[in-house]
Amino acid sequence: MYNITLVEKLIPGYWDHTKYGELYYFNFIKKFREENLPEANIKHQYSTAQANINDTDIFTFGDSFFDISRPIQYSTVLANTLNKKIHFGYNDFPLQYLEANGYKGKDPKVLILAFVERYIPMKFTVPRDTVLKIKKQLPPLTLSAKKVKDFIFYSKSEQMYDALLKRSYLTTAAYTEIASKKFNWFSYISKYTPVYYLKDSIPWLFIDDEVDGRNTSFYYHFTDSEIENISNNIADLSKKLKKKYNITFVFLPLPAKYTLYHTKFNNDNYNQFIPRLQQSLTNKGVAFVDIYSKFKNSDQTLYYGTDAHWNDKGMRTAVNLTITYLKENNLINIK
Repeated sequence: MYNITLVEKLIPGYWDHTKYGELYYFNFIKKFREENLPEANIKHQYSTAQANINDTDIFTFGDSFFDISRPIQYSTVLANTLNKKIHFGYNDFPLQYLEANGYKGKDPKVLILAFVERYIPMKFTVPRDTVLKIKKQLPPLTLSAKKVKDFIFYSKSEQMYDALLKRSYLTTAAYTEIASKKFNWFSYISKYTPVYYLKDSIPWLFIDDEVDGRNTSFYYHFTDSEIENISNNIADLSKKLKKKYNITFVFLPLPAKYTLYHTKFNNDNYNQFIPRLQQSLTNKGVAFVDIYSKFKNSDQTLYYGTDAHWNDKGMRTAVNLTITYLKENNLINIK
């Protein structure tokens, strides 16, 4: 019933099933419509390519860079190129995921975990648990009262009303026209996409948490102790996976779009988060693939202009770098 009212349907599991790049939908300004983007493909985890958790050769876990399916997903391309079975988990808790899904394996396996740099400080501020935490069950009467309250005051109502305002047949044209006029006349743009560039053949948008003062940002100055803490927690996860499941951990720290393409309009100094993190991981013997160096020195455009994620060239470059690393470290035929 909700989708009947929308110009572009929202499909469960497919946040990327849209006509334009994801960042356009923060501001709905016509100038930031990146045309001719590929449609979303069937995602690895919803397809027959998804290997059984107890019969896979390689595990892949990660954020939306691994989940985006405008290019064919990283996991699917890796599986097809290596002719290996791959099980993909769209999350950042591999230890809990394996336990919750009944993984019983003890044979040597590889687990690849990818995160874009702006999420790494958020995800690795504390060590990862090996035990799945189960929420305490509420008493029946309290649970019933909570259900009634949640039904009356639906927690996602504001998000749904916002989507209806921006995306419904009745309002989207007017909303887009007003947003575009505000930008053209007053240079007003959503606070979620404060940095933009319009001098290329395609428009460019950058999300707020890559350019503000938070520890997700290009401009945040990490102390040595902060870098050490993050790398310690990544190393801790690697050790726990090896001890509990005999799984070899390989980390993929991915550069944020602003890190690579801020040079389109400024020469600001990068905080060197990824190089500093990778040096710390090297000191601790943690396996990682150096995506940053290759992406930084590439003369190709590896990310979408109005989406925070890599395009097909970027994804395939990352796959090739991963395969090279696996081969050089004798991890291809680890099973």
